[in-house]
Amino acid sequence: MSALTVATTQFACSWDLEHNLDQAEQLVREAAAKGAQLILLQELFATPYFCIEQDHKHLALAEAYGQSRVLKRFAAL
Repeated sequence: MSALTVATTQFACSWDLEHNLDQAEQLVREAAAKGAQLILLQELFATPYFCIEQDHKHLALAEAYGQSRVLKRFAAL
């Protein structure tokens, strides 16, 4: 049996998507540099946790799988 090193991340998010993605990428790179093989990002790391309010404007945050900036960036990472 082999060991698996797991890391989790947690950080405050703003409505600045690029800043949030930069911060998440930095944490992923730091965890990998420390030997993590499986790195778990927090739920909804690209924006603040908007689920506490029911507002249809949040539907605009959805992105198609093939065009998702988040998925493209982290798939490359």
